[in-house]
Amino acid sequence: MFADVNGIRLYYEVKGSGPPLILLHGNSTDHRFLSKLASLFSEHFTVYSIDSRAHGKSEKSDVLGYRIMALDIAEFIVKLDLKKPALLGSSDGGIIGLVLAVAYPDLLSALVACGANAAPTGLKRRYRAFIKILHLGSLNPKYKMILNEPDLSAAELISVKTPTLIMAGQFDIVHRIHTLKMARLIPGSEVCIVPGEGHTSYLTRSAEKCVKRVLPFIEKAREKLL
Repeated sequence: MFADVNGIRLYYEVKGSGPPLILLHGNSTDHRFLSKLASLFSEHFTVYSIDSRAHGKSEKSDVLGYRIMALDIAEFIVKLDLKKPALLGSSDGGIIGLVLAVAYPDLLSALVACGANAAPTGLKRRYRAFIKILHLGSLNPKYKMILNEPDLSAAELISVKTPTLIMAGQFDIVHRIHTLKMARLIPGSEVCIVPGEGHTSYLTRSAEKCVKRVLPFIEKAREKLL
């Protein structure tokens, strides 16, 4: 299915029944990357798996940036009349979720940001060097975005009111100290470092680990709305 939002056409798939849960993939992938997670969560939620702009089947665009991509999702939520959805984002999807929570404090019931960073320096140096090489060889705006964004300030993170769970793998490409700092800044947030996992492996190969940790967090956040 497609939704026309913020001047662009986004592709999405829906699975399951229950309260709404949005899944957002990372850079240079699409909704299929989180397909195992979508199947597991669909036993508890109506899962909306979205292709971000310029990814998958969504409309191509040279205009990229986490803030405009967050606006895409905000308008998607309004257009589909989703009532206080939870959102789980992987990597870039997690960053988009953080931007949403900053810009639209009453939009989400819960946010799970997986492998997200608040600034490019939050990524390990060797990974940034690798992305720089990819960008020099292709001039792909998706790689440029990783090198130059996000730019979430401490004040913005402190302003987040959405119940937030910050997740990362033990061997994530995001510095552990950066992950923990984000969690400290976001009021009342929880943090989970998944043992033995990398940047996204606990969302794909070991998706059951993610569901076991995330499900009670979202349910607790939703209970506060009642």
